[in-house]
Amino acid sequence: MVRSLLLVISLLAFGFRVCAQTADIQITTPVLDPVILNAMEYTASIWEQHLNSSVPIKVNVILFPVSGAFLGFTFPNGRRDFPGAPLEQTWYASCLANALTGMELNPGESDMDIVLASDANWYFGTDGQPGAGKYDFVSVFLHEMGHGLGIVSLSDSPNGEGSFGMVDFAQFSPFVPTFPIPELAGLPGAYDRLLVTGAGEVLTDTMLFPNPSALLHTTFTGNNVFYSGAEGTIANGNQPPKVFAPPVFAFGTSISHLDENQYPISSGNALMTPYIGAGKSTHEPGPIALGILHDIGWELVSSVAEQLPASHPLSIQVWGMNRESLLRVDLPREGDLDLVLVDGMGNTRYAQSFSNLPAGPQYLPLEEALRHLSAGYYVVQVRWNGQGVACGMAIH
Repeated sequence: MVRSLLLVISLLAFGFRVCAQTADIQITTPVLDPVILNAMEYTASIWEQHLNSSVPIKVNVILFPVSGAFLGFTFPNGRRDFPGAPLEQTWYASCLANALTGMELNPGESDMDIVLASDANWYFGTDGQPGAGKYDFVSVFLHEMGHGLGIVSLSDSPNGEGSFGMVDFAQFSPFVPTFPIPELAGLPGAYDRLLVTGAGEVLTDTMLFPNPSALLHTTFTGNNVFYSGAEGTIANGNQPPKVFAPPVFAFGTSISHLDENQYPISSGNALMTPYIGAGKSTHEPGPIALGILHDIGWELVSSVAEQLPASHPLSIQVWGMNRESLLRVDLPREGDLDLVLVDGMGNTRYAQSFSNLPAGPQYLPLEEALRHLSAGYYVVQVRWNGQGVACGMAIH
């Protein structure tokens, strides 16, 4: 399968307090083709459905021939240390900074410049059916806007020395942003602040990982980087989402994306992975991407839990075969649960309800339920959010 790189180039420069208002994404582009313009507006409307901001989000888009070098990349504008910024010494995407403050901190500047390959074999339809050999324009544009909204790392690793906030933008010539390039001053972005190793070590902790250092390079290329934000973790079944950190560091690709192998399109979380194949499409941000945006400061129209796919299976498993057994219940998202034990004759022998159980694996003690039951075979039934599952258990 042909796969193409979705390259993102990070550039962030001043964010707090969101007004409860759905976003207004305003696109500026020299493109005149109404079919392409319709695809752009449709894509913007997807993000608008998920985000709240009283300040318009300004997106500048150009199409440029690149002879297959990439499908698209993004220059995100940014701000840091503005009044009320959630974190000091941290870069925020300018559209997020504007949403947080409720005012435009970058008048006259775009919030992101997006470059898309004009010579790619694009499908400009909005139905997510690109067909063989064509790249879905909506999917790629949606991905690039995700970077401009703040899912982006300021990491780099030239010559085997990893760093945050030390990007040399001269390497991107002839492409330059339409807004002034800030001095990053060796500071990370809001997304970077939530990156950890598999052992939970914070990558922006300079006591653990000097900036710059060979140790950061080793970490960036060790396939062992995860995102630790609370909402992103909830969206991943209460497990920190894995970040793309392949053995060879590629600026704009490594660290700035979710892991390619961990999140295929079927997962519902493929939008912010680094590659997309011809004939493939994904027209929703996915719960993990929305969780990340909420963690770094965006106010969402609906909660991350509400974005979890309803098709995520409810499952149960009995641990043990005695009166101290546990019932493991894997919940797709937070909710109420009804537990019933039925004997071999179909008679209900025990019933209990649980309220506001969190998403992910829960271990429910069965001691009270089994205390007065004789040895034998029983069926455990669980109902949650309209779903029902059952399994058998033997009491000895």
